[in-house]
Amino acid sequence: MTDDSSGALAWRPQIELSRRELDEFLSARLVARVATNGSGGFPLVTPLWYLWDGVALYLSVARSRLAGQNLLRDPRCAVLVDIDERATLGMGTNAAKAVHLLGEVEITPAEPGRTVLLEGGPLAGVHDAGWVVGLITRRYNFQRIDNSVGFTQDDLIEQIAAEGAAAATQDAGRLVVKLVPRRIRSWDFAKAPFVR
Repeated sequence: MTDDSSGALAWRPQIELSRRELDEFLSARLVARVATNGSGGFPLVTPLWYLWDGVALYLSVARSRLAGQNLLRDPRCAVLVDIDERATLGMGTNAAKAVHLLGEVEITPAEPGRTVLLEGGPLAGVHDAGWVVGLITRRYNFQRIDNSVGFTQDDLIEQIAAEGAAAATQDAGRLVVKLVPRRIRSWDFAKAPFVR
C-alpha cells in the first residue's frame, strides 16, 4: 500500500490494529513518547513509562519535570507508543507498528490519601495514587520477562500478589497522569503489501 505522491507507506484503515492487537501491543513494556504544550509555545516530547488498562493510559512523571509542569498548566497531550524495526533491520521489512493517543489528562499527585480510578482490566477500581506509581514502576522492573514482547497484565498481577502491597511506593514529588483517549489511531505496516 503506497501513498500515490511519495511511494512511502501511508496510513489506511486496512493497516489499523484490531482492538485485541492494540491491547496486546500496549501491554508490552515499551516507552510512551508524550507530547505536551510548552509555556513558550513549543511542544515538548518526553519518554515515559506507562500502564494501559484497556480503557486509559497511566503515566508517572515527576512534578518538577517540564512535562509535569506543562500538563499541570495545559492538560492536552498526544502520546505515541511505537516499534519500528526498519531502523535496525533495514527497509527490507514493513515491521513498523504504532499507537497514537490524543486527549486531555487527569492529574493526581502521588500523596497520601489521593486515589486514582483504574478504568479497566483485572485491576479496575480505586487505588492509592502512590500504589499506581509503584505499579507502573514494577511493570518495567519485572525480572522474569527479559524482553518487552509477551509481557501480560496477568504477569503483573502475579508479581503484585507475590510482592504484596508493601512494595508500592508513595512519592509526593510524582504525579499520576491518566489519559482516557479522545482519539486513538494505530497502524501495523506489516499488514500492508511490501513496497520497495
